[in-house]
Amino acid sequence: TFKVVYDVDLLTTRNEGQNNILNEVGLVFDNRRKANRFISDATPSEGFRLEAFGGFVQGFNGDPSEHWRIGTDLTAIVDLFHGDRNLVLHVYSVGVTNDLDEVPFTALPTIGGTLLLRGYNPGRFRDRVAAVGAVEYQYALNSFSKAYAFVDAGRVWRRLDDLSLNDLNLGYGFGFQAHTQKSFLM
Repeated sequence: TFKVVYDVDLLTTRNEGQNNILNEVGLVFDNRRKANRFISDATPSEGFRLEAFGGFVQGFNGDPSEHWRIGTDLTAIVDLFHGDRNLVLHVYSVGVTNDLDEVPFTALPTIGGTLLLRGYNPGRFRDRVAAVGAVEYQYALNSFSKAYAFVDAGRVWRRLDDLSLNDLNLGYGFGFQAHTQKSFLM
């Protein structure tokens, strides 16, 4: 069965279109590095990256958009064996303020796709608050490729008061990475 969450006719800017501006700023701390000289620069094997971002959306020409967008993105890489085996932990969260009549549907935080809650269509889940956690085990096949297995769990909520770990959506699978000594290929 398909659950209807939004009445399409009531979506903000549905009929009028959007005329808004997002001014956003972010701070990033990144100390990810490779454990030895045989590992590609494109695939760090230890350290972490933390990003905090926020911005304000203001509508004009009749667009009622007016909200703050804030979030964090943390990735930690644990070296399990000389850079050849790694555990990657990833936590991402984003939210918007104000009521749904001031936030266009397309501006609501989403999860799903190739990076956030893999295994679901891009934008599959959408609401005012979104969060995803992921655990990934990486294993170097050689100097130019890695295999990995992952489990993602995430969800969206209407309000911060609704935050819970109940009804998480799970994604899992495995993959393959190819890279040169300096850059990521696929």
